[in-house]
Amino acid sequence: ATANVSAAPTVQVKGLSGGTTLFFSNFLLGELETAGISVDAVKPARINPSKPRIRFPIGGGVLDLDGHVGEIDHNGGLRLENGEGKSVVLHNLTVEAQPGDVFVTGVVEVDGDIAGRSRLFDVNQELSDIEIRDDGKVRIRKLNLLLTQNAVDVLAMLGLSLSEANKAGVVNSG
Repeated sequence: ATANVSAAPTVQVKGLSGGTTLFFSNFLLGELETAGISVDAVKPARINPSKPRIRFPIGGGVLDLDGHVGEIDHNGGLRLENGEGKSVVLHNLTVEAQPGDVFVTGVVEVDGDIAGRSRLFDVNQELSDIEIRDDGKVRIRKLNLLLTQNAVDVLAMLGLSLSEANKAGVVNSG
């Protein structure tokens, strides 16, 4: 038996200078603060304590030249901890693109135990842009992240009660 396979041209994603920055939404920051949940970076990600943002180095990935299929892998993570010492860490966030669907997954760790990789954020594609530049670099602009039910469930472990589709933040790269 023979199979015909056709593939779109692709670009390898190599680390962009500076990586990708997640700007937390005012809504999410307010809810975390009210619930007494601290936010910290897991290296090599860096958090800016004076501004509500965290920067993740890009580890690699691959995208088709239209930016509609593929993934962008990030190093580091985000640690959330409530006042009782219960912690959730979101490791190695990945922006995944499929035709008609862009989302972010991450490895979830609860109190030191790995729970697995989960779809954490959906991307509002009407307000977002992934561009492959002529020099082959990938530029992510205004990826508007919305909480998924998985993320709502993870945050509930820390005592936070949110709804699916609440805006979590905006992501930019470069």
